[in-house]
Amino acid sequence: MAEVELFGSGKGLGAATGKKGLLEMARGGSLLLEEIVQLPKSLQVKLVHYLRYGEFRRLGDSMFAKVDVRIVATATVDVETAVAKGELSEELFYRLSVGRIYLPPLRLRREDIPALIDYFLTTLCERDGKARPQVSEEVMHAFVDHNWPGNLRELEARLERSVALGQSEITLESARQSDPVTPRLPSPGIDLCRYLETAEVSLIQQALERTSGNQMQAARLLHLTFRQLRYRLQRFRLTTDQRS
Repeated sequence: MAEVELFGSGKGLGAATGKKGLLEMARGGSLLLEEIVQLPKSLQVKLVHYLRYGEFRRLGDSMFAKVDVRIVATATVDVETAVAKGELSEELFYRLSVGRIYLPPLRLRREDIPALIDYFLTTLCERDGKARPQVSEEVMHAFVDHNWPGNLRELEARLERSVALGQSEITLESARQSDPVTPRLPSPGIDLCRYLETAEVSLIQQALERTSGNQMQAARLLHLTFRQLRYRLQRFRLTTDQRS
């Protein structure tokens, strides 16, 4: 449940001890809320209360708790349009807009792509314990020329796929195609579960981005039932919010 994940649960729900939510676990630091427009209306109201008074209640508790956390929120849709449509609370919008940053889509800042590729490859290889693949000048030009409809997530997913495959060099196919060509099994073998998971997450993210976060439409694009998509969203922790 999204409310428990964000605010936690108290003893009032029958548990011997309460469960801390993300807000409490981020005490003294920052909490990033992705796709704030998809946050259910009931949670938007509770988040506004926290931003106004610095206090919140765990689900099932009657007492308020105070915690000092910096809230950072992101959205891939026009937030002002979302406010006009009633999808995002106007008060929440204004309270989060104190330090507002507009980040242009990747296709409008192509000069950042080489640095982003370097960052993602370094991070992914360190995480997976893999050797860093080479990126030729020709491949780098292909990455820069691509329109990147999936923005940073698409770029990261393509690089992650190459790392998972154990490629010694990023291929032109990785730069030019959203979907992988028939993969070749590298000589040292491959972590098949991670490779398939990476591909599945990438396609789900692309479907959600193409439908502006509408999960019902995204499920149809992926030829899944709404329940099947929701299962995958929870499994991969992509989102816990229901939007149809």
